[in-house]
Amino acid sequence: MEIQDITDSITNTIQQIFFFPKEWLEWPGVLPYVIIPVALNWYAFYKILERIFGYSKGINAVIALVISFFMVPIAPVTLFFSIATIAFVGLRSWKARIVFFALLISFYIIVLPFLYTVKV
Repeated sequence: MEIQDITDSITNTIQQIFFFPKEWLEWPGVLPYVIIPVALNWYAFYKILERIFGYSKGINAVIALVISFFMVPIAPVTLFFSIATIAFVGLRSWKARIVFFALLISFYIIVLPFLYTVKV
């Protein structure tokens, strides 16, 4: 079995489990459609669970991870929710919020278009 066959079978399995379009699992589409939404949703739900249940970090992290993976098929909708939640619940100071938004905007305006031009 070749590496391409193994990669295709893993991609097909992930597609069947999570109902992702095939473009979402190819480089660099995996960044804005899977990795970034999972990371932002995870942190948003982690902070919400931390406020609700207190500081049981391990349980909150696992629950937030499961929820964030289930929300990936509707990632464009949940991305705005997670960004707002991180800004207003997760970050305490205005400086941190400004840096967070600056990093997020620079990623989507500068880094992501550059990654689409790189051939892998």
